[in-house]
Amino acid sequence: MKPRGKVDAKGDRLARKYEVTIIGHVCNDSIITPSGLRRAKGGPPLYGGLTACRLGVRVAVVSKVGSAKDLRDFSSLFRRYGISPYILLGKGKTTTFEIAYSDEGRTIKLSSNAGEILFEEIPKEALNTSSVLISPVAKEISYNTVKSFFRYLKRRRALLSADLQGFTRCFLRDGRLTFKPPKGDLLKFFDIVKGSEREVKAATGCENLEEALRRLVEQGPKIAIVTLGEQGCIARCSNSIFYVSPLKPRSVIDPTGAGDAFIATFLAYYIQSKSLEECLRLASAAATYIVERRLPFGNVTKNEIEELAKNVKVKRRNVAPLKNSSPNTSS
Repeated sequence: MKPRGKVDAKGDRLARKYEVTIIGHVCNDSIITPSGLRRAKGGPPLYGGLTACRLGVRVAVVSKVGSAKDLRDFSSLFRRYGISPYILLGKGKTTTFEIAYSDEGRTIKLSSNAGEILFEEIPKEALNTSSVLISPVAKEISYNTVKSFFRYLKRRRALLSADLQGFTRCFLRDGRLTFKPPKGDLLKFFDIVKGSEREVKAATGCENLEEALRRLVEQGPKIAIVTLGEQGCIARCSNSIFYVSPLKPRSVIDPTGAGDAFIATFLAYYIQSKSLEECLRLASAAATYIVERRLPFGNVTKNEIEELAKNVKVKRRNVAPLKNSSPNTSS
């Protein structure tokens, strides 16, 4: 399965200013693991953007922060790695999470939120791109903003994809995290969606993952992916299901950002007309390097990611095509 529209053509893709634009909050994270506490800059634009730029694609990021210092620091960081930053200064504090890992899993608490990112605020230069990945972490992208992206990008035949995390997360007053379905028919606007097991189940109300993926694709996306951490991932398109076996990391240091790197890598290769199966292999390899902390700031190269991807096993099962899995229509 390959991208539809003009993004299939190498000439058109190269004519765009960017190949991947990632939109969502950057974060100041406090991360607690069995090895101790560390403070780090994070967020999908950072983990996804820095990974995608290692693959040789032209990357832009759009975000919002709460201080002039964070604006300077994040902008400088992105530019150092060859990424074009479009960072807005909001009225709230820069988004901050407390993330704790234990044998029972991961807990997340929201400490501060930089505020909503509005379509009207975004420089249109950032949207001169082959693909947009909307990856909110704290409800910073609204339904109406997604709809505006859809209308704008559809006219330009660019792909629109999403990470479900910020559309299914709901933070209580004390900052603790719960999950609920996205608003209305939001998912119909996307070509590709990805989520964790909890996010996919919340988005569909379905405990069976294969059925949940089917329901996601029925709502409009061409491809739906659920990442399962140490158990690999499962992907669904209209007529096939793909089961991706996990790679065993050489060492598990910190999985924060693995999902962001996964979807950014998937998208970076998908717009180059790589097969869905190959994109899944490459995305899994990049996520493994994140867990080992050889990405995003390590010295891992594109060739190393592609070599590691050869070890990823993917099993494909053909299924009856979905009746409602037609291309997205204008709204």
